[in-house]
Amino acid sequence: MTAFSHRSLTPQDFERAFSLTRENFAFEPADRARVIDLWTELFRAECCRSVAVDDSRRPPETRLVGFGLSVFATDDFTQRVLAGRPFLSRAFLERWQAGARPFLTTKEIAEANAGDGLNLVVLHYGWCKDVAPEDMTPIQMVQTERFIYEHAGYATKEYIHEVFGAALRDFLLASGMRLTRDYREDAWHEALAKVSEDDWPYLFAFGEEASRAGSLTSLFRSKGARPRFGFSPGEQRLLLLALEGRSDDELADALDLSSWTVKKRWQSVYAKVDAIDPRIVAPHRENEDDTKVRQRRRYLLAHLREHLEELRPYRSR
Repeated sequence: MTAFSHRSLTPQDFERAFSLTRENFAFEPADRARVIDLWTELFRAECCRSVAVDDSRRPPETRLVGFGLSVFATDDFTQRVLAGRPFLSRAFLERWQAGARPFLTTKEIAEANAGDGLNLVVLHYGWCKDVAPEDMTPIQMVQTERFIYEHAGYATKEYIHEVFGAALRDFLLASGMRLTRDYREDAWHEALAKVSEDDWPYLFAFGEEASRAGSLTSLFRSKGARPRFGFSPGEQRLLLLALEGRSDDELADALDLSSWTVKKRWQSVYAKVDAIDPRIVAPHRENEDDTKVRQRRRYLLAHLREHLEELRPYRSR
């Protein structure tokens, strides 16, 4: 049994996560509080996606050993990053502090997801520096698994990721990403004069090889289909929690609903699925005892794990 598990970040993780941030060297000590204030706003407004990797062998205060945080950025910020200076997370912080919001609201995410697509920007990532060398690969694999889950199902038109050092640069090149900037131009010589090769920034975006199997570009674009069932936001929240294996009682607690309301919400979900594609749950329906109810739910959740677009914000203008 692996010692590593994944989940979403919580505000209680912020101090620890900041200490793991890969580009810590690009921030001043006073920036710590500002970055955490930014994260707090992103989480409160539900405008970011996150990944946390825990090591069960560690004490609670150091159990978080890896994390990532991403946003859907505005077109303006995306173009500024592609054309601009290194250290995109610092540029993001400065835009936010200046009152020029660089991220989309939940409403804007839903509209862009139903429109011409979203700009996915990996804002921060990092790992614990004192992990054993043999643990780094499983940590990164668990982190990648959760990252794919958190972003699959969105219509992503651009993916931007700034990494540091040659190892991650080479990994992203091998995965089909396009290196857009290596900041070796004379214009950045003074700004990066004190940055070591181990910390050198490289900016990546979607590559041209969208059809190459296994490339990040093909992965994201293949998982950005349009939803068919039209689940409400409340139904989507219930289904996302159900995918974590929660019981109806746990769903009621997490969503602050009565057991009766949870049951009615499931009935609405099944009705919408039946109306569009009855093959998904039809063999496992109504004359039902508890076993058949569980079986029907299992088939539906198995389908949704492969079609996460059904659980993403989607709103036509």
